[in-house]
Amino acid sequence: MSLDDVVPSIIHLDENYCVIDKPPGIRMDGSFPITIEKLVAKWTNRGVKDIKWMHQLDFATSGILCIGLHRGAVAAV
Repeated sequence: MSLDDVVPSIIHLDENYCVIDKPPGIRMDGSFPITIEKLVAKWTNRGVKDIKWMHQLDFATSGILCIGLHRGAVAAV
């Protein structure tokens, strides 16, 4: 499986936030071939360093994630 095999699950996207439905079995970040961090960067055309976690879900857990797309977005919450 590659990043291209994961169907985008974006619920909301604007200049500040990306809200996704995280599938189970995908790590949030790290040196793995597929991570939520890499997927969101791809889906939003941003760099991995632009992704700012507002909260996280465990590897096996699915659910809604709200992700900041810059430091100011996360600080505003």
